Amino acid sequence: TLKQFILRLFQPLGYLSTDFQFAAAADRNVQTGRYMGSPRPVDMDKIWFNQLKVQPPETVWECANRVLKWHHLMMWDAGDGRLVVGRPDDTQDPFVTFICRRAPNADANNVLRLRPGVDWSEVPSELHVHSNTFGHDIRRAPIRGVTVDLDLSAEAARSGNFRRIVYIPNDGAKREGYAQAASRREMAARAKSKLTWQVDVDGWSQWQGTQGLAPFLINIVADIQSDVHPGLGGPFLVHQLMRKLDVDAGPTSTLSLVAKGIYDI
Repeated sequence: TLKQFILRLFQPLGYLSTDFQFAAAADRNVQTGRYMGSPRPVDMDKIWFNQLKVQPPETVWECANRVLKWHHLMMWDAGDGRLVVGRPDDTQDPFVTFICRRAPNADANNVLRLRPGVDWSEVPSELHVHSNTFGHDIRRAPIRGVTVDLDLSAEAARSGNFRRIVYIPNDGAKREGYAQAASRREMAARAKSKLTWQVDVDGWSQWQGTQGLAPFLINIVADIQSDVHPGLGGPFLVHQLMRKLDVDAGPTSTLSLVAKGIYDI
């Protein structure tokens, strides 16, 4: 099974089954002390693949990442130091609201710095992943997966500009489902920069009132409210987290957020 394969893969590095968490929502709910939705967990014991093997010279992480992608899964750091295997969930309720407003409403601000990023330069309007072709004619590829960026496609239809079509050959595309999943993953990697946020906050945790402190985590949703950057706020998924401890500034956290729907892989 896929779960057994992942555990055996990391075993030479000293990892045990207790070092992994295969229920991403459960880890988040336990660490934060709040129930923010729980999509159906992945049934790791019933997913089979007949070519689960290492392909030298790939590393342990590269092999695990490649195999997990086949099953639309990812791996990230849990709040308690374990490794989480699952699917990112951007449909959950927001865990925290980050506020950045101008005076006289600045009293509610709870961030040290808030930086948006808007970069569409690498985003294609259509991304095609195709299998081997005959005579290098892409149109004759027997297997193809296509993912469309609705924003750029609408602009291309309206103005005729930004029609960017990318074709990617993939020797491993032996069936339609694999090619389609590969095209979604590649589009997600290129579309992450369309709208991002980097948030610096004081501390490693969020104050929850009577519930006390709850740590910032990967795979939580944060709501951005900023009148400094109107029209760019809303709920975003935390996909990177860095904690720092400085002798002068004390503990601080830097969270990187992406728009909802990016990790629908």
